Amino acid sequence: MSHRPITAEGWTRPATIEAGPAPMLQWLAIAALVVDPAYQRPIARAGRRNVTKIAAGFTWSKFAPVVVAPIEGGRYAIIDGQRFGGSNLSEGSFDSLAAAHAAAMERVRESGGKFTD
Repeated sequence: MSHRPITAEGWTRPATIEAGPAPMLQWLAIAALVVDPAYQRPIARAGRRNVTKIAAGFTWSKFAPVVVAPIEGGRYAIIDGQRFGGSNLSEGSFDSLAAAHAAAMERVRESGGKFTD
């Protein structure tokens, strides 16, 4: 199998980039994670089946960190990965999760809770 390199060849690069603060990867207590219903739908029937399936076959090699944004009170709102987080809760074996967090709530609010890029 041949792999292709990551390249920007043929793309127009922006003159400047204002990327803001870099995200951070951190282990966070599950108790500090919350779901903002304005941005995340409840985990309903099909979602619960998915969470159960993820939990039943859970292995760290298949886990992607949840994406969170810090909010008041030392808590973190899950922006992406609610089902992965839920699978850990249903497993009940872990008290913390790997989370990529950044000051991203402004972007979430601007996009109506959906990332489109």
